[in-house]
Amino acid sequence: VFVRVRAEGRPWRDARVRPAKDGRFRLSVRLKPGLMRYEVEFGSRRGGVETVLRRATNVVCGDAYLIQGQSNAVATDWGDGEPGLQSPWIRTFGGPSGDPNGIHRWGEAVPRNPDGEQLQIGYWGMELARRLVESHRIPICILNGAVGGTRIDQHQRNPAQPDDRSTLYGRLLWRVQKARLTHGIRGILWHQGEADSGSEQLASTYGERLARMVKDLRADLGAGEVPFVAGKLGEFLKREDKDGKPSLWPKVNDQIGTISKSVPHAAAVESTGLKHKGDVVHFDTPSLREFGERYAEAMKKLQASAAK
Repeated sequence: VFVRVRAEGRPWRDARVRPAKDGRFRLSVRLKPGLMRYEVEFGSRRGGVETVLRRATNVVCGDAYLIQGQSNAVATDWGDGEPGLQSPWIRTFGGPSGDPNGIHRWGEAVPRNPDGEQLQIGYWGMELARRLVESHRIPICILNGAVGGTRIDQHQRNPAQPDDRSTLYGRLLWRVQKARLTHGIRGILWHQGEADSGSEQLASTYGERLARMVKDLRADLGAGEVPFVAGKLGEFLKREDKDGKPSLWPKVNDQIGTISKSVPHAAAVESTGLKHKGDVVHFDTPSLREFGERYAEAMKKLQASAAK
């Protein structure tokens, strides 16, 4: 049997092996990360005749990142118009809900999908990926598991079954496993906290719950101290809710801002100067673009410090 790889239409590498008597075999070809497309053929050879049994085209090799949180991490609620940010070097796998009917789909990522959630990674997720492609010169995969209106306790791990798809944590972990990316996650990005700003109990314990979630996710990914970047909530949020009760988002922001004290290899992204789209909740289009740039810069700094 053989595996044959071509890069941008030119021969790259191949591997051949004779199966054991029981028919089992193992062979592999290592791909080089970079802005190139591969074609992979798998086949057999008998009597001097080669037969291609499977072929995969438009294959790329790069790094993968995770986004998690609530609606400003979903980042699809910017209003009318599509930004046209699609790139052949920015990929994703499935969608946030973990729907088994769509989970096995790889494809070029989009900021949002008007026909459903498949392959969407949000506006700032796309901008983040675009900037990482530019700086690292390799393809980038983003898995966005964010769900609007969720509290941080809804993002916690089920200790009995970490990949439990009835949980937001489990859905994202399950997608990573199905995409076979457990060895390739290079960063985790987070934006959430609006839903935890309504009570003193939730707001005052936000930091410790966030730190626990990061520790669990890193462990389940087997990713060591993979970089973690959390974005602060918009400073335009109201100081009171619709019932006149205090909104404690400044307290949540304070704990996000000091996350590096409790989580190693972590950083916070400021939201100063960013604006809402008119609803005093969601960032507008220019702000989402700027937020993506800030997330990218913070991630690159963490990666650079780890490389020293």
